[in-house]
Amino acid sequence: MRFVTYTWPASYRSIPVDHGYALYGALSWALQMIHEGSWQVCPLAGKPVGRELRGPGTLQIRGPLAESMLGALNGQRMRVGSREMFLGRATLSEVKPARELAARFVTIKNATTEDALLTHLVERLTAMIGRVPEITIGRRRVMVIGSKRVVGFGVALAGLEDEESMTVQLEGLGGRRRMGGGVFLPHQSIQGRWYMTPHAVRQLIERHGRGLGISHYDDALAWMVEDSQHAVKAHDARGGGEVWVGRRPWRIRYVIGSPMTSAPNPLPPVVTVLSNERKSSRSSRSSRRAS
Repeated sequence: MRFVTYTWPASYRSIPVDHGYALYGALSWALQMIHEGSWQVCPLAGKPVGRELRGPGTLQIRGPLAESMLGALNGQRMRVGSREMFLGRATLSEVKPARELAARFVTIKNATTEDALLTHLVERLTAMIGRVPEITIGRRRVMVIGSKRVVGFGVALAGLEDEESMTVQLEGLGGRRRMGGGVFLPHQSIQGRWYMTPHAVRQLIERHGRGLGISHYDDALAWMVEDSQHAVKAHDARGGGEVWVGRRPWRIRYVIGSPMTSAPNPLPPVVTVLSNERKSSRSSRSSRRAS
């Protein structure tokens, strides 16, 4: 089966981050075929601001190649919950393998804690691809479906071979696939200005997480992607590469390496995130001299 992604530019002012059920409801009225087969509705893409997504964004639906799908939603105006959204003209693209994949929301029955979800993921991935890649459990989230609250977590997978990556993207993990649950896309780390390596994301949490109020992997990743847009080069790094400094007041220092041609998008990688210890020690020495 040829597995493809249909993408529509979506115009909207703002839509709740928890929009999976509302979006499925809107699509159900406009697209009867969404009820048939193994369609995956990806979470809307937009700029996250608190509990809202600010538009414009994109709507993506993944599934088998079907000519009727390509123009099915073109020019549609629909209501996602109480919010209005207008869709432009669709484009079609092949789903390609990526060594790192991420899903914003993975829900598995009775897996309401990180440990329980990890146990289920190990079992399912072993059955699906024959081994367990690197798994990172992200932030706990709740999807509201009518009066029911469904618990899930963000999940990132790393170190996948091409065939394994395609299998995970084709099959997904967990339930609620038409509401964005268990839909795996190339990791957000390839978006924005740089390639955010998993090591660098973990270093941000370890070295700056308390000051930034960030403790979860996916929140740290989103923060770095946003901060990268404002960073400026400070100087060359001693061991090679460059040191860039992010926006005020945090002034996070990133070590940037050479572009990774093996990555899904050949962007310069963030090799690591430096601590502010040197800055603090210089401030301490200046204070002692002043006194």
